[in-house]
Amino acid sequence: MVGSSQKLFGLAVFALAVMTAGSVCVRAQTQLSAEEADKLLIKNPAPRYPPIAEKSKIQGTVKLNVSVSKTGSVVSVRTISGHMFLVGPAVEAVKKRRYRPYELNGKPTAFTTVVEVRFSVGIPDDEYERELETARQFFDEEKKCRALLKEQKYSDAEVFCKAAVKIADRLPEHRGLEKSGAYEYVGRAMLGLGRFQEALEYFTRSYEIGKTVLKEADAETGYAYINLGLANHLLGNLDKARDYYDRAEKILRQAYKDIELEDARQSYVRAIKSVLQYRLAIAESSGDPKEVDEIKKRMTKIP
Repeated sequence: MVGSSQKLFGLAVFALAVMTAGSVCVRAQTQLSAEEADKLLIKNPAPRYPPIAEKSKIQGTVKLNVSVSKTGSVVSVRTISGHMFLVGPAVEAVKKRRYRPYELNGKPTAFTTVVEVRFSVGIPDDEYERELETARQFFDEEKKCRALLKEQKYSDAEVFCKAAVKIADRLPEHRGLEKSGAYEYVGRAMLGLGRFQEALEYFTRSYEIGKTVLKEADAETGYAYINLGLANHLLGNLDKARDYYDRAEKILRQAYKDIELEDARQSYVRAIKSVLQYRLAIAESSGDPKEVDEIKKRMTKIP
Protein backbone atom coordinates (compact mmCIF):
# COMPACT_ATOMS: atom_id res chain seq x y z
CA MET A 1 0.00 0.00 0.00
CA VAL A 2 2.85 2.31 0.95
CA GLY A 3 4.64 1.60 -2.31
CA SER A 4 1.61 2.37 -4.40
CA SER A 5 1.10 5.62 -2.47
CA GLN A 6 4.69 6.66 -3.18
CA LYS A 7 4.26 5.87 -6.86
CA LEU A 8 1.04 7.86 -6.98
CA PHE A 9 2.72 10.82 -5.25
CA GLY A 10 5.68 10.63 -7.64
CA LEU A 11 3.35 10.55 -10.63
CA ALA A 12 1.48 13.59 -9.31
CA VAL A 13 4.73 15.53 -8.84
CA PHE A 14 5.84 14.59 -12.35
CA ALA A 15 2.47 15.62 -13.83
CA LEU A 16 2.57 18.92 -11.97
CA ALA A 17 6.06 19.59 -13.26
CA VAL A 18 5.00 18.86 -16.84
CA MET A 19 1.90 21.03 -16.51
CA THR A 20 3.90 23.90 -15.02
CA ALA A 21 6.54 23.70 -17.73
CA GLY A 22 3.84 23.59 -20.39
CA SER A 23 2.09 26.52 -18.81
CA VAL A 24 5.28 28.57 -18.88
CA CYS A 25 5.82 27.73 -22.51
CA VAL A 26 2.33 28.77 -23.45
CA ARG A 27 2.56 32.10 -21.62
CA ALA A 28 6.10 32.95 -22.75
CA GLN A 29 6.39 35.52 -25.49
CA THR A 30 9.21 36.30 -27.84
CA GLN A 31 11.13 39.40 -26.79
CA LEU A 32 12.40 41.59 -29.63
CA SER A 33 14.88 44.40 -29.27
CA ALA A 34 13.68 47.91 -30.12
CA GLU A 35 15.77 47.80 -33.29
CA GLU A 36 14.25 44.50 -34.44
CA ALA A 37 10.71 45.67 -33.69
CA ASP A 38 11.24 49.00 -35.48
CA LYS A 39 12.08 47.13 -38.70
CA LEU A 40 8.56 45.68 -38.63
CA LEU A 41 6.78 49.01 -38.17
CA ILE A 42 4.30 49.94 -40.90
CA LYS A 43 2.32 52.57 -38.97
CA ASN A 44 3.87 54.86 -36.38
CA PRO A 45 1.73 57.93 -35.57
CA ALA A 46 3.46 60.85 -33.86
CA PRO A 47 2.35 61.54 -30.28
CA ARG A 48 0.37 64.67 -29.44
CA TYR A 49 2.42 67.11 -27.40
CA PRO A 50 0.31 68.07 -24.34
CA PRO A 51 -0.22 71.88 -24.37
CA ILE A 52 0.63 72.21 -20.68
CA ALA A 53 3.89 70.31 -21.16
CA GLU A 54 4.81 72.28 -24.26
CA LYS A 55 4.05 75.61 -22.57
CA SER A 56 6.09 74.57 -19.55
CA LYS A 57 8.94 73.40 -21.81
CA ILE A 58 8.76 69.86 -20.42
CA GLN A 59 10.58 67.31 -22.52
CA GLY A 60 11.94 63.83 -22.09
CA THR A 61 11.49 60.17 -23.03
CA VAL A 62 8.64 57.85 -22.10
CA LYS A 63 9.65 54.18 -21.92
CA LEU A 64 6.93 51.58 -22.49
CA ASN A 65 6.68 47.80 -22.49
CA VAL A 66 4.57 46.84 -25.52
CA SER A 67 2.90 43.54 -26.41
CA VAL A 68 2.14 42.91 -30.09
CA SER A 69 -0.17 40.18 -31.42
CA LYS A 70 0.77 37.74 -34.16
CA THR A 71 -1.21 39.90 -36.59
CA GLY A 72 0.90 42.98 -35.77
CA SER A 73 -1.55 45.00 -33.66
CA VAL A 74 -0.62 46.39 -30.24
CA VAL A 75 -2.61 44.54 -27.58
CA SER A 76 -1.19 46.06 -24.37
CA VAL A 77 1.05 48.88 -23.23
CA ARG A 78 2.66 49.18 -19.80
CA THR A 79 4.53 52.26 -18.59
CA ILE A 80 8.11 51.76 -17.43
CA SER A 81 9.09 55.40 -16.94
CA GLY A 82 8.34 58.94 -18.12
CA HIS A 83 7.02 62.34 -17.04
CA MET A 84 3.41 62.25 -15.88
CA PHE A 85 2.38 64.88 -18.47
CA LEU A 86 3.92 62.88 -21.33
CA VAL A 87 2.92 59.29 -20.49
CA GLY A 88 -0.72 59.55 -21.63
CA PRO A 89 -0.01 60.89 -25.15
CA ALA A 90 2.84 58.39 -25.56
CA VAL A 91 0.60 55.43 -24.68
CA GLU A 92 -2.17 56.77 -26.91
CA ALA A 93 0.18 57.00 -29.91
CA VAL A 94 1.83 53.60 -29.37
CA LYS A 95 -1.55 51.84 -29.14
CA LYS A 96 -2.20 52.99 -32.72
CA ARG A 97 1.01 51.44 -34.06
CA ARG A 98 0.90 48.60 -36.57
CA TYR A 99 3.63 46.05 -37.25
CA ARG A 100 4.19 43.48 -39.96
CA PRO A 101 3.63 40.04 -38.44
CA TYR A 102 6.78 38.68 -36.89
CA GLU A 103 7.57 35.17 -38.11
CA LEU A 104 9.31 32.54 -36.05
CA ASN A 105 10.01 29.21 -37.76
CA GLY A 106 7.75 30.34 -40.57
CA LYS A 107 4.78 31.09 -38.32
CA PRO A 108 3.34 34.49 -37.24
CA THR A 109 4.31 34.97 -33.60
CA ALA A 110 3.33 37.45 -30.91
CA PHE A 111 6.16 39.40 -29.31
CA THR A 112 6.98 42.02 -26.72
CA THR A 113 9.37 44.93 -27.04
CA VAL A 114 10.38 48.14 -25.33
CA VAL A 115 9.37 51.38 -27.04
CA GLU A 116 10.84 54.78 -26.24
CA VAL A 117 8.80 57.84 -27.23
CA ARG A 118 10.76 61.09 -27.30
CA PHE A 119 9.21 64.50 -26.62
CA SER A 120 11.31 67.59 -27.28
CA VAL A 121 10.75 71.34 -27.44
CA GLY A 122 14.20 71.80 -28.93
CA ILE A 123 16.25 72.25 -25.76
CA PRO A 124 19.55 70.31 -25.94
CA ASP A 125 19.60 67.43 -23.47
CA ASP A 126 22.57 68.69 -21.45
CA GLU A 127 21.01 72.14 -21.14
CA TYR A 128 17.69 70.62 -20.12
CA GLU A 129 19.35 68.47 -17.44
CA ARG A 130 21.04 71.57 -16.00
CA GLU A 131 17.64 73.29 -15.91
CA LEU A 132 16.10 70.34 -14.07
CA GLU A 133 18.89 70.34 -11.51
CA THR A 134 18.49 74.09 -10.93
CA ALA A 135 14.72 73.60 -10.59
CA ARG A 136 15.27 70.85 -8.00
CA GLN A 137 17.50 73.16 -5.96
CA PHE A 138 14.93 75.94 -6.26
CA PHE A 139 12.03 73.79 -5.06
CA ASP A 140 14.06 72.59 -2.07
CA GLU A 141 14.66 76.19 -0.92
CA GLU A 142 11.13 77.30 -1.78
CA LYS A 143 9.66 74.49 0.33
CA LYS A 144 11.62 75.67 3.38
CA CYS A 145 10.65 79.28 2.64
CA ARG A 146 6.92 78.51 2.46
CA ALA A 147 7.01 76.40 5.64
CA LEU A 148 8.63 79.24 7.60
CA LEU A 149 6.16 81.80 6.24
CA LYS A 150 3.31 79.54 7.36
CA GLU A 151 4.85 79.37 10.83
CA GLN A 152 5.25 83.19 10.78
CA LYS A 153 8.99 82.87 11.35
CA TYR A 154 9.67 85.80 9.06
CA SER A 155 13.35 86.39 9.87
CA ASP A 156 14.21 82.76 9.10
CA ALA A 157 11.92 82.83 6.09
CA GLU A 158 13.79 85.83 4.67
CA VAL A 159 16.98 83.77 4.48
CA PHE A 160 15.48 80.82 2.63
CA CYS A 161 13.13 82.89 0.46
CA LYS A 162 16.01 85.08 -0.74
CA ALA A 163 18.07 81.95 -1.40
CA ALA A 164 15.19 80.67 -3.55
CA VAL A 165 15.18 83.98 -5.48
CA LYS A 166 18.89 83.64 -6.27
CA ILE A 167 18.31 80.15 -7.67
CA ALA A 168 15.15 81.21 -9.52
CA ASP A 169 17.12 83.94 -11.29
CA ARG A 170 19.19 81.17 -12.91
CA LEU A 171 16.10 79.49 -14.36
CA PRO A 172 15.21 80.19 -18.02
CA GLU A 173 12.59 82.78 -18.96
CA HIS A 174 9.83 80.23 -19.57
CA ARG A 175 9.95 79.42 -15.85
CA GLY A 176 8.25 82.72 -15.16
CA LEU A 177 5.76 81.32 -12.65
CA GLU A 178 8.52 79.93 -10.43
CA LYS A 179 10.49 83.18 -10.67
CA SER A 180 7.45 85.30 -9.91
CA GLY A 181 6.51 83.12 -6.94
CA ALA A 182 10.00 83.36 -5.47
CA TYR A 183 9.87 87.16 -5.40
CA GLU A 184 6.34 87.08 -4.00
CA TYR A 185 7.44 84.94 -1.04
CA VAL A 186 10.24 87.37 -0.15
CA GLY A 187 7.65 90.15 -0.31
CA ARG A 188 5.52 88.28 2.21
CA ALA A 189 8.49 87.89 4.53
CA MET A 190 9.13 91.64 4.27
CA LEU A 191 5.51 92.37 5.17
CA GLY A 192 5.81 90.16 8.22
CA LEU A 193 8.94 92.04 9.27
CA GLY A 194 7.25 95.41 8.80
CA ARG A 195 9.59 96.41 5.96
CA PHE A 196 6.83 97.60 3.67
CA GLN A 197 8.90 99.44 1.06
CA GLU A 198 11.03 96.35 0.47
CA ALA A 199 7.85 94.28 0.29
CA LEU A 200 6.51 96.60 -2.41
CA GLU A 201 9.73 96.27 -4.40
CA TYR A 202 9.61 92.46 -4.30
CA PHE A 203 5.89 92.37 -5.12
CA THR A 204 6.47 94.73 -8.05
CA ARG A 205 9.25 92.51 -9.39
CA SER A 206 7.01 89.45 -8.95
CA TYR A 207 4.24 91.14 -10.92
CA GLU A 208 6.56 92.24 -13.73
CA ILE A 209 7.92 88.71 -14.16
CA GLY A 210 4.43 87.24 -13.94
CA LYS A 211 3.24 89.42 -16.81
CA THR A 212 5.57 87.53 -19.16
CA VAL A 213 3.60 84.29 -18.68
CA LEU A 214 0.20 85.40 -17.37
CA LYS A 215 -2.77 87.21 -18.85
CA GLU A 216 -4.57 90.13 -17.21
CA ALA A 217 -7.63 87.93 -16.62
CA ASP A 218 -5.71 85.12 -14.88
CA ALA A 219 -6.50 84.63 -11.21
CA GLU A 220 -2.77 84.71 -10.42
CA THR A 221 -2.70 88.29 -11.71
CA GLY A 222 -5.53 89.10 -9.32
CA TYR A 223 -3.49 87.77 -6.41
CA ALA A 224 -0.51 89.86 -7.56
CA TYR A 225 -2.72 92.95 -7.43
CA ILE A 226 -3.74 92.09 -3.86
CA ASN A 227 -0.06 92.01 -2.86
CA LEU A 228 0.63 95.34 -4.56
CA GLY A 229 -2.48 96.85 -3.01
CA LEU A 230 -1.57 95.69 0.47
CA ALA A 231 2.01 96.99 0.30
CA ASN A 232 0.83 100.38 -0.98
CA HIS A 233 -1.91 100.45 1.64
CA LEU A 234 0.58 99.92 4.47
CA LEU A 235 2.82 102.62 3.01
CA GLY A 236 -0.08 105.08 2.94
CA ASN A 237 -0.38 105.14 -0.87
CA LEU A 238 -4.15 104.85 -0.66
CA ASP A 239 -5.06 105.82 -4.23
CA LYS A 240 -2.74 103.14 -5.63
CA ALA A 241 -4.03 100.65 -3.09
CA ARG A 242 -7.63 101.36 -4.12
CA ASP A 243 -6.79 100.79 -7.77
CA TYR A 244 -5.00 97.50 -7.16
CA TYR A 245 -7.72 96.18 -4.86
CA ASP A 246 -10.44 97.02 -7.37
CA ARG A 247 -8.56 95.29 -10.18
CA ALA A 248 -8.03 92.22 -8.02
CA GLU A 249 -11.69 92.04 -7.07
CA LYS A 250 -12.81 92.27 -10.70
CA ILE A 251 -10.43 89.54 -11.86
CA LEU A 252 -11.26 87.15 -9.01
CA ARG A 253 -15.01 87.57 -9.40
CA GLN A 254 -14.68 86.62 -13.06
CA ALA A 255 -12.34 83.73 -12.20
CA TYR A 256 -14.98 82.44 -9.78
CA LYS A 257 -17.55 82.38 -12.60
CA ASP A 258 -15.21 80.72 -15.08
CA ILE A 259 -13.89 77.81 -13.04
CA GLU A 260 -15.82 74.72 -11.93
CA LEU A 261 -13.30 73.33 -9.44
CA GLU A 262 -14.90 73.94 -6.04
CA ASP A 263 -11.65 74.26 -4.06
CA ALA A 264 -10.46 77.01 -6.40
CA ARG A 265 -13.83 78.76 -6.24
CA GLN A 266 -13.72 78.87 -2.45
CA SER A 267 -10.18 80.25 -2.46
CA TYR A 268 -11.37 83.03 -4.78
CA VAL A 269 -14.25 83.80 -2.41
CA ARG A 270 -11.84 84.09 0.53
CA ALA A 271 -9.59 86.40 -1.49
CA ILE A 272 -12.51 88.62 -2.56
CA LYS A 273 -13.64 88.92 1.07
CA SER A 274 -10.13 89.98 2.11
CA VAL A 275 -9.87 92.53 -0.69
CA LEU A 276 -13.19 94.11 0.25
CA GLN A 277 -12.16 94.29 3.91
CA TYR A 278 -9.04 96.19 2.85
CA ARG A 279 -11.12 98.46 0.60
CA LEU A 280 -13.58 99.14 3.40
CA ALA A 281 -10.71 100.16 5.68
CA ILE A 282 -9.55 102.70 3.07
CA ALA A 283 -13.08 103.98 2.56
CA GLU A 284 -13.62 104.42 6.28
CA SER A 285 -10.28 106.19 6.73
CA SER A 286 -11.18 108.61 3.92
CA GLY A 287 -14.38 109.58 5.71
CA ASP A 288 -16.47 109.36 2.53
CA PRO A 289 -19.85 107.80 3.44
CA LYS A 290 -20.71 107.17 -0.22
CA GLU A 291 -17.55 105.13 -0.72
CA VAL A 292 -18.24 103.21 2.49
CA ASP A 293 -21.80 102.40 1.35
CA GLU A 294 -20.57 101.31 -2.09
CA ILE A 295 -18.04 98.88 -0.61
CA LYS A 296 -20.60 97.48 1.83
CA LYS A 297 -22.98 96.83 -1.07
CA ARG A 298 -20.24 94.98 -2.90
CA MET A 299 -19.64 92.91 0.21
CA THR A 300 -23.24 91.72 0.14
CA LYS A 301 -22.71 90.41 -3.39
CA ILE A 302 -19.84 88.07 -2.62
CA PRO A 303 -20.55 84.69 -4.26
